[in-house]
Amino acid sequence: MQIILVKAATDDAEEILEMQKAAFAPLLEKYKDLRTNPAAESLETVEDRLKSADTDTYFIVLGRTKIGVVRVKVQNDICNLKQILILPEYQGKGYAREAISLAEEKYPQAKQWELDTILQEERLCRLYTNAGYIPTGKIEKINEKMSLIYFSKKQ
Repeated sequence: MQIILVKAATDDAEEILEMQKAAFAPLLEKYKDLRTNPAAESLETVEDRLKSADTDTYFIVLGRTKIGVVRVKVQNDICNLKQILILPEYQGKGYAREAISLAEEKYPQAKQWELDTILQEERLCRLYTNAGYIPTGKIEKINEKMSLIYFSKKQ
């Protein structure tokens, strides 16, 4: 069964926050990153993003089930993949890779895509390199346990 992306609305904020907590809690526990981990965000932060004119948030839907979320920030001809989450019970099945492709198709004007992820998480880095993203060389230390690595992809 194929997934589709369905645009989220402002009143979906609570559901998105619950999904973020479910998907990102293990990483929050592992790295103790209260600054960048979506599981530590407030409802107001999620609502503000949903209201933002330069950011689109989509549910990743399998059949009739919302299995994840992808968020894209659009800045002229550069798109930033700000977040992708797949609920734990659906991880490891290729849905994240498929959702990235579907998100990229929604923005044909994008000449470049950018993202960041946790350097210490090999499976996340592999997901993005397999999707055609290349490390930019920029690494940002978040705390003693964790750094962010930045990727880009030319279209």
